Amino acid sequence: MKKKYFKKLLAAVLSVHMALSMSGVNTIAASLSDDDIVPAVQEQAESVEADQETAVLAVDETEAFAETEAVPETAEVIPESENTAEETEEAAVASETETAKAEAEAEAITVEVETEGEKVESEETELQSTLAESVKVTAVYGSDNQPVGDAYTDLVMPVEGESLDLTKSLIKEDVTRAAVVEGTNRYYVESFDYDYATVDGNEVTSLDRKDITEDTVILLHYKNEQSKVRYVYEDKEIKVTAEVKDPEAIPDDAKFVVKAITQEEHKNAYDAYMAALNEYASENANSADQEKADSEPVYSDANTMLYDIAFLSQKSDEEGNPVDGEFVEIQPDSDKVAISFTFKKQQLNDILDDQNA
Repeated sequence: MKKKYFKKLLAAVLSVHMALSMSGVNTIAASLSDDDIVPAVQEQAESVEADQETAVLAVDETEAFAETEAVPETAEVIPESENTAEETEEAAVASETETAKAEAEAEAITVEVETEGEKVESEETELQSTLAESVKVTAVYGSDNQPVGDAYTDLVMPVEGESLDLTKSLIKEDVTRAAVVEGTNRYYVESFDYDYATVDGNEVTSLDRKDITEDTVILLHYKNEQSKVRYVYEDKEIKVTAEVKDPEAIPDDAKFVVKAITQEEHKNAYDAYMAALNEYASENANSADQEKADSEPVYSDANTMLYDIAFLSQKSDEEGNPVDGEFVEIQPDSDKVAISFTFKKQQLNDILDDQNA
């Protein structure tokens, strides 16, 4: 573009200069004589040629300047543009290669992690499949490990978690059985308290799930030793205390009940008790007292206060299941229990005063 522009400019300069030169020649020719024409023309021609040479030199310098400015600029730009494209392309290829490599490595790591995860999961699944889901237990008591009853023998208990806590019983409900009331065909509920556990004769407080097999049996040891030796009943009228000499004679959970029997409220029971007392007195009186006993009763409402004292336990059926709301009386031998009364309102003094009046 620059070279073409300078050529056009050069042509325009030459045309103007030649026109001016020719005009000057004509003017000079018209004003001079023939003798003067030749030297003048020659001089003018020489001047024109000199100007033309100067113009040509100027044009050459201009073209040279244009080539010097344009050519090097083009020579530097084009290779630089080509190098940049190649470098950009190489950088892009390298970037894609690194990205692909990174993705491949990430994918390999992911696959490895997934493989390890699947392996661990497989091992856990295999381990879980071999762990026991249940275990057999039997409730026993006594030094000879007697089963408490069929209801607590070879029970299949679920196993949850990694281990079993045997500091407490695996049987959640109360362990009881039917016990016969001595001298009767009635049953009461005999209760047991959890003590400890054994596996293969060894006392244990816990058992790992992985150690449980299909042959494992846990013995849950219970005790039914009775230790209570004192029972107390008290109301606004009296206080009654029972001292038990033989704890085994009465269950610890028995209720100690004391009830006044009056002729007004319990006539049938009152009359029956009074008749029994007087019969006993008559049979055991000496001759002197016998005559008195025959003439008047030894025991009457004037000198006798009747109380029904009982130890009551929860009634059960033959399988040991409690019968709601029903109780049976435990009747220990009289020599195993001592009963004492305390009258809060001096009831006995009132009776003695009436007798002495």
